[in-house]
Amino acid sequence: MRNYRILKNNYEFDRVYKRGKQCHGAELSLFFFKRKDNGLSRYGVTVSKAIKGAVKKNRVKRVLRALFREHAPRIKDGYDLILHGKVYPEKGMYRQFEKTFVEVLKKSTIYPEASVDDLLPFYTDDNNRAKGSAESHTAETGINESPTPTSKVRYRDF
Repeated sequence: MRNYRILKNNYEFDRVYKRGKQCHGAELSLFFFKRKDNGLSRYGVTVSKAIKGAVKKNRVKRVLRALFREHAPRIKDGYDLILHGKVYPEKGMYRQFEKTFVEVLKKSTIYPEASVDDLLPFYTDDNNRAKGSAESHTAETGINESPTPTSKVRYRDF
């Protein structure tokens, strides 16, 4: 079950922009507002006017929604959030977007304290071999088997 809702109405966005706080990163900005009730967190997505073309704007929104869905379980309840995309994510920039997203969330104090690398999901390196999986698998089980290149990889390049 989802632990968030979506901001849909213009007055909800206006309230976050006018009464809330903001944190900025290179690729995105976060606007947030603590509601009086501690219900489910709500989020909305906006895109900068600097990004031209519907296809590019929709891709930015898709990436931001995917980032939020992936990290939503760790975000504190009772907040309204607006994710504002500033740049177009070129191929292979998803990880950089996610790193910026986590850093901005941590600056805003609505995310748990931990290092950024601890909060990021499992990725592959340039050799298409899962990072750390063979070592951790060997340490846990004592069996030295290398996983297939696509095992446990939750990375998707939008």
